[in-house]
Amino acid sequence: MQTTDSKVNSPPASATTGAVVVQSNTLRPVCSSAICRLPTEILSEIFVHCLPQDDDFSPRTRLAPLLFTMICRRWRQVAIGFPRLWCRLRLEVWDTDWQKLAVCCDSWLQRTRGCPLSLRLDCHNDWDKIQSILQPYARQISSLELHFRTKGLFMVEDFHALEELKITLSVPHYYPSLSMNRSLKIAGQFAQA
Repeated sequence: MQTTDSKVNSPPASATTGAVVVQSNTLRPVCSSAICRLPTEILSEIFVHCLPQDDDFSPRTRLAPLLFTMICRRWRQVAIGFPRLWCRLRLEVWDTDWQKLAVCCDSWLQRTRGCPLSLRLDCHNDWDKIQSILQPYARQISSLELHFRTKGLFMVEDFHALEELKITLSVPHYYPSLSMNRSLKIAGQFAQA
């Protein structure tokens, strides 16, 4: 009778084996392909070469670097941990999606971890809101391209790393007395007074 009691109290062999199999499956890497085994440094450089070459550095999930964050956990960790992927950004700023834009921009710029930034902003509203987003990163911005499509006051303060500034004013046709399309580009090292 002891033998039956010990058999009843002990787990069946298949249950023990199943637990071992499950455990060994969780310890194995999910992806066994060659790309998953690449060192982080090499994968990071591949990511850099996949970035858009044009000025279209808009935050879109179908473009790098955001695309890399959606492939797998490892790619997400590598992409988010590599500041060079996040140092360029182009945004169109409208009043309608202001909160979403602020969160997106802040998340993107936090990933730069102090690296120099190159920003292009198409502003369809007041500069004040945009400046409030950029203020924490002002000391990192080395290149700033602004396209204004509205009236408003523009002030640049605390942009100590700024090497290039380009401002384009395009006042829409519905302001006939202000109709213009002007551009100003300033490049070089700016000395602090």
